[in-house]
Amino acid sequence: MSDGERIAALEVQVKHLAETLDKTNAVVTELRDLLLQAKGARWLLAILIAIGGFMAGIAAKYLPFLPR
Repeated sequence: MSDGERIAALEVQVKHLAETLDKTNAVVTELRDLLLQAKGARWLLAILIAIGGFMAGIAAKYLPFLPR
């Protein structure tokens, strides 16, 4: 292989790596945007779980006293 052929092969590899990096950057940007969008839903879910746990604790406390 001559120097020119090796340089051409390297140029092709660098071009492919640049395209792959661009695709990866786009995917990471989409994931970051999705994560930022889900911040509010994460807080809402945490609050709902806390309320559910509180209600289950109250129900477990007063359940034995209910008439059958």
